[in-house]
Amino acid sequence: MNHPQNHTRQTEALTHRDKEFLPCPTVMTEDELIRFLRIPEISNAANHRHVIENLKRVHGLPRIHLCGKTVYLTDSVKQWLQRHVTYGNWRSRLVQWAWTNPSPWPASERR
Repeated sequence: MNHPQNHTRQTEALTHRDKEFLPCPTVMTEDELIRFLRIPEISNAANHRHVIENLKRVHGLPRIHLCGKTVYLTDSVKQWLQRHVTYGNWRSRLVQWAWTNPSPWPASERR
C-alpha cells in the first residue's frame, strides 16, 4: 500500500500572508522561498521575484530544476545563508575564515 510522504518539518516554519506560521517544506517553490527569506519584510523592491533573481545571479543562491520548474531545497538554502553570514569587523571575519578553511601548507612544514 502506498502512503503519501510528508515532506514538511514541524520545527521550521514559513510565515503566511496572514502572519500565521506554516510547516516549512523540504522543497520550496519560489513563493515559499520568498516567505522563507522574509523578502516582503526586509526588501523595498516592488517585485520580490527580482530579489530572488539577483540572489541567484549575483550571490549563487542554490536551486535545482525539477519538471521544468526551479525549486529550492530548504537545507541547501540554509547552508547558503550560513556561508553568507558577515561579522562586525575584519578580525572577526579573519578568525571565521581561518576556522573554516584548512591550512594550505602540509603539516610537516607548519611550526
